[in-house]
Amino acid sequence: MKPSHKKIINALSEHKQLSAKELELLTGYSYNGLRGRISEIRKLGYIIELRDIPTKKYVFLGKTKTEKENVTKIINWLERTNNYNKNLKYSTISKMTNLSLKDVIDVMITLQKRNLVLQTSNTSAIIKKT
Repeated sequence: MKPSHKKIINALSEHKQLSAKELELLTGYSYNGLRGRISEIRKLGYIIELRDIPTKKYVFLGKTKTEKENVTKIINWLERTNNYNKNLKYSTISKMTNLSLKDVIDVMITLQKRNLVLQTSNTSAIIKKT
């Protein structure tokens, strides 16, 4: 995530809803710059809606899937397939769980913090049974 993305998300999180003009003033980005960055943020899995309340306002609603849901999805897949203690490519986990590669990597970081990852690399990990 780019610093510009964080700046927009932080502004929307703090103020709950902002018009394009308010967001321009808070972030320093032009209207077209905001539109492009908001599009990029959405592609990262975040939900930002443009609502008529009573005038058009941007509203930040968070990520499409929570980290907890993603962890649960991967753990459930590991249980079903008994893929613990095996070298698993992130791309395979992504394909088998229908999560984005970024979400899989985020989950691996979480599992690593919980001491559930035996070995990791840039492309794969070995996860121990909980």
